[in-house]
Amino acid sequence: MRNRLFMKIDVYVGTPLCIAFSFWKKALTFLGLRRKGKLDEVRRILAVKLVAIGDLVLLLPSLKALRERFPQGFIALLTNPRVKEVVEGLHFVDEIIYYDVFNAHRGLKGFFYIQTLLKEKGFDLVVEFDQRYRVTSLLAFLSGAPLHAGFSVPKQGRKGLMDIGVPYSEKRHEVESFLDIVRAFGAKVQKPELVPIPHSLADEKKVESFISSHGLAGERIVILHTVTSPLATERRWEREKFAHLADYLLERGVKVVFTGSPADLSYVREIVALMKGKPVIAAGELSLKEFSVLAARSSLVVSVDTGALHIAASSGVPVIGLYGPSDPHKWSPYAEKHTFIYKNFPCSPCNIPLYGKTPNCDDPWCMKEIEVEEVIKVIEERYSSIFRAEELKS
Repeated sequence: MRNRLFMKIDVYVGTPLCIAFSFWKKALTFLGLRRKGKLDEVRRILAVKLVAIGDLVLLLPSLKALRERFPQGFIALLTNPRVKEVVEGLHFVDEIIYYDVFNAHRGLKGFFYIQTLLKEKGFDLVVEFDQRYRVTSLLAFLSGAPLHAGFSVPKQGRKGLMDIGVPYSEKRHEVESFLDIVRAFGAKVQKPELVPIPHSLADEKKVESFISSHGLAGERIVILHTVTSPLATERRWEREKFAHLADYLLERGVKVVFTGSPADLSYVREIVALMKGKPVIAAGELSLKEFSVLAARSSLVVSVDTGALHIAASSGVPVIGLYGPSDPHKWSPYAEKHTFIYKNFPCSPCNIPLYGKTPNCDDPWCMKEIEVEEVIKVIEERYSSIFRAEELKS
């Protein structure tokens, strides 16, 4: 509920404010009261991306490229506390500033606290990676930074605030869209690759202990990630189908691990209750960083469209993504080793964040139309190495 309220305020209040500040910016520039920034004078950079976990994973190649473009610069990242496990420990970011929109920094008081904080830090360049939020553009302008780069999207009101405006492609993969911004001011990116989220030795030890305690050492592991945020339940695949897929894998000698957060545990148990075999339940036992370590030690991940899918892909394990409301050509796991299943119905995609368009479907048939046999076929044709020859024939 509060997410939708925030989005409405962002559109109906943020848009006219962005337009008004655009005129103010032009006036200040015309009167010589606003300092014009130069890229060769940039020393302090602020990257901005508020949401979400998957977006931040897809952004990491651009943050890395930003560091390579400004190797001696100070780089800060403005984001939200929900993505802590993705961004904490990044070696190419010097500081992380959290904007807790719904709690510690809610409302105008929180907005002006963050705005004052950013202004005091004296950034030379703000690189805004949010595709649609006006609040980030307002913060970028009010920070006082003489250079402001970001997506220049029509009808958002933000375009006039950008010193370096980059067209946003609705068709290119989001990794490439983010890289378009840093390329616009000279970053060289030859072969984009996902960046694994950072983890510690303690995370590795926790996963090793988990593997040992569940009899997974030396086994071929397939992770099934079945759960999405409560705000995106239309992206979920039917419980019965995940149960069927898990039994198929278990019958062929593969160890199946169901992952998720503590809040996902009851949903995972509902799936397991429909199964014949006994999988391992990791939901609620591993952090996101530990999940990435486990994924790197697995043979395959099958996941619905959610942040964990991109974390798994960044760890190097092959991923099969199940897509319905979102466009996989833009949001699929990034790299040729991965694949996705998508029906591309006339109503798809109906989840288009750029325009604030969210699914309004009580019966997501685009997900229901994905059959277990289709997933099995992809596994057998593309990832048969997870099986032994005799198991594949059984």
